[in-house]
Amino acid sequence: MRDAELRAADCFYALKSFDQAADYYDRVLARGVKPLDYALFQRAMSAKLDDDLEGQTSRLDQLLADHPDSRLVVEALFQAGRTHIELGQLAEAETKLLQLVDDYSSTPRAKQALVELCLVGVKQGQDDKVLTLWDRIRTEYGNDNVAADAYNIVEPLLIKRGLLDNLPSAVGLDGAEIEQRIFESASYLALENRCGEAIPRLQEYVRQYPAGLHISEAQFYLGNCHFEQGETEPAYDAYVAVLAMPAGEFTEAAALGAATIAWNAGNHRAALGHYETLEEVAVLQTNRLEAAIGQMRCHYLLGQESQAADFAARVMYDPATPADIKRTAKLWNARIACNQGQHATVLTDLEELVTFGGSAGAEAQYLLAEHAFNQGSFDTCETTLFTLIENFYNQEMWRNKGFLLLVRTYIGLDDLFQARATAESILANVQAPDVQEAVSDLIFEIDSLEAARQSAESDSNDESEGTEDAPTPESNDE
Repeated sequence: MRDAELRAADCFYALKSFDQAADYYDRVLARGVKPLDYALFQRAMSAKLDDDLEGQTSRLDQLLADHPDSRLVVEALFQAGRTHIELGQLAEAETKLLQLVDDYSSTPRAKQALVELCLVGVKQGQDDKVLTLWDRIRTEYGNDNVAADAYNIVEPLLIKRGLLDNLPSAVGLDGAEIEQRIFESASYLALENRCGEAIPRLQEYVRQYPAGLHISEAQFYLGNCHFEQGETEPAYDAYVAVLAMPAGEFTEAAALGAATIAWNAGNHRAALGHYETLEEVAVLQTNRLEAAIGQMRCHYLLGQESQAADFAARVMYDPATPADIKRTAKLWNARIACNQGQHATVLTDLEELVTFGGSAGAEAQYLLAEHAFNQGSFDTCETTLFTLIENFYNQEMWRNKGFLLLVRTYIGLDDLFQARATAESILANVQAPDVQEAVSDLIFEIDSLEAARQSAESDSNDESEGTEDAPTPESNDE
């Protein structure tokens, strides 16, 4: 009867009816039917296969405690170790697996336990321990399938440490396959925006394969990851490395990245070169516009206003240009024209820009006032400046420039009293050093004009008084 229950339990286990198998194994154990170690082991495995992992480990622990000489100890240690890993009980797993490796090193399960210990070390983040285990597997079992199993676990760490140059034969990878593995591992992390992990792997690929199949892509991803991490210098170097290669899939984006970094760093000459490259290779309309705008700005800041104006016109009259970019181009084009004293050619654009407000609107309003001043229309200039100061008071730079122009306007109107009052008000209320210097120069000019006026008035008075007192010639009628 007891033997029949054990056979029934085994049959249910073979049929994968684990609930029924567990029930019969429990009966066998309750009646003390031998071999108890076998029944206990089978009961433990039934529990695992029925998703009762804690039940499995507790029964395996019982087997190890009650039957230390059982032929099933090795398998119990191995299965317990694996289940502890599944449960996240890494310390317990390590203890069981190390006991197997140390006490039963001649068994086939010992080398498999080394593989499981690699997994434990990876999960614990103990890289050096993992590499030690891998080195043992590589040297002792290099021709065994366990080496391939272990490699699948430790590959990311080997890539990170640059240790793929001495793989055992069982791994079965040639040079091209190793390169592909390194790149795929690195690029996956980059595309998942896991840049902190991707950067060392990408750097390792670039180091090992400077002329590799994926070198352009790797450098581009490296640039993107550094940029995402706020590391602009290495990002720039990576983008420039892409641009040094023959034009390809990543040239356009790398040119944009390099141009952006150089522009933000104030390196306008380098930025101009990258914007020129971007224009040459750009497929996307947005990037063509970006290239034109970038070249416009760089030429302007490099003092190359003629070239800047050419690019501004291209941007302004391109029908695909978005409204906000077209506005920017109009502003830059107007600024260039006004710098050349050609305000009259952009008055319509300036009046339109005023309506959009903000810094651009304030600048446009100032340039309209400047045009009136240059034409000698001082009353119009005064009115335009009042509008600037009232409507754009928060735009400090243009407000201050407007006040300074207002002083010059009063000088133009020969209203030196109002000019001085405005200048002294600026001197008292605006602390910006450049404004203080400019208004001081204006006050000096006013002083000179007032002195000249007083001198002229004094000379006029003296001349008048001298004429009245002069003797009159005597009459010769006699």
